[in-house]
Amino acid sequence: MKRTILAAVLVLQAAGLQAQLGFEHLTEKLLVPVPINEIDGAFGSRWKTTLVLTNMDSIPIELQGPQGTCNMLCPNPAPVPRLQPESTVNVEAMVSSQIIPAAFLRTAPGDAARLGSTLRVQDLSRSNETWGTTIPLLRADDLFAATFGMTGIATDPQFRAVLRLYDVDGSTPPQVAVRIYRVNENASITSVQPPDELLQEFTPVFTVPNDEHSRFWFPAYAQIPLWTDPALVGADRIRIEVEPLDARQEYWGFVSITHNETQHVTVVLP
Repeated sequence: MKRTILAAVLVLQAAGLQAQLGFEHLTEKLLVPVPINEIDGAFGSRWKTTLVLTNMDSIPIELQGPQGTCNMLCPNPAPVPRLQPESTVNVEAMVSSQIIPAAFLRTAPGDAARLGSTLRVQDLSRSNETWGTTIPLLRADDLFAATFGMTGIATDPQFRAVLRLYDVDGSTPPQVAVRIYRVNENASITSVQPPDELLQEFTPVFTVPNDEHSRFWFPAYAQIPLWTDPALVGADRIRIEVEPLDARQEYWGFVSITHNETQHVTVVLP
C-alpha cells in the first residue's frame, strides 16, 4: 500500500513539474547545435551566433527554448511570443548551459516542418570580410541510427578542426564508435583505389544532462579537437565515421574547420 501511495506521489510530482513548466504540449524538438550568443574566440576573434526563424504557414507557431545563462540546471524559460503567420523573427538570448553548448527549441507536433530557419556564426572582428557560415537546425528525421560520416577534412596546422557530436535523448547512455581514416585526395575515380588507412578509433565520452528538466532542453554532447590529435599529424586529409552502437535514431554531428589567421570557418556536414 505504501509503495502504491509513493508511486502515485511521484507521478503527481512529475505531472506537477510539467504543468508548472507549461510545456507538456511542446513535444517536438529542434536541435540548435551551437549556442545563440556572443563570445570571444582565439586570435582576437569575436564570435556571434544569430538565429532567424520564419513562419512559412498561415497559422501561428509557438516556440520555447532555454533563456539566460545557466549551469546544468536552468531556470524555467521565459515566455516567447508566438511566431505569427508569414513573419520573421530573430531569436535572441537562447543560450545553452555552460557545460553543453547546444539546446533544443520546442514546438507543438508538426510545427517544426512549417519553419524556415538560418543559424549563422560570424566573426565580428572581420565582419567586413565575411558573412559567416551557416549550420542547420535538426529535426528528428535528420538524425542518424546507422553509420554516418564526414570527409575531406583538413588537418593542416593552419586550421583548427573540431568534431562535435550530439545525442538528442540524454535519458539513454550515448553509445557511438568514431573512426578516423587518412584520405588520398589525389585518387582518381577512374583508377582502383585502396581502402582508406585507419588512423584512429575510439569511443567518445559525452557530457550528459543529469536530470529530467535538463534533458528536456539539452542534448548529450561530445567535442573532439582533431587539430591536437598527434595520430592525425601529416595526414593532410581525413574522413570520419560515426557508428551508433545502440541503433537509436538520435545522433548527429559535424566538423568545423577554422583558419588560424583569417578565422574563416568551413562546416563539413554528414
